[in-house]
Amino acid sequence: MMQFSPQMEAFVPHSGTFNGNPVTMVAGMETMKMLDGQAIKKLNDMGDSLKRALTDLLDGKACISGMGSLLHFQAAETPASNAEEFETQDKDFFRRLHILMLLNGIYMAPRGLFNLSLPMGDEELDQFVRCTEKIIDDTL
Repeated sequence: MMQFSPQMEAFVPHSGTFNGNPVTMVAGMETMKMLDGQAIKKLNDMGDSLKRALTDLLDGKACISGMGSLLHFQAAETPASNAEEFETQDKDFFRRLHILMLLNGIYMAPRGLFNLSLPMGDEELDQFVRCTEKIIDDTL
């Protein structure tokens, strides 16, 4: 770890909001203790279920990419296969989606990325689908 210490003459810089924060380190370790095979399966199952529900709802007007607990809206009929292809998607779609989801109590990254976590359950997943259903026509 000393190679990352700015106290050393030849150190490797490694900046970041939570790097080296003792509270973050403890929280990360506790999370890793809870993230066993059963927890990962639950997250993957939740993600698969949400992805199916959103895909049905979007009906080809947009799509959902990703897997497990990490999912992403895309402003296309099929997911982009690379970064260059993603960059051609409608930026206004993502701006509208982000703002309308926020106004309805759902946070996601401005680029359409969202993730699930273990405290979530059917109620939160249903809320996400209902919110998407409510605002999607205003985003397309």
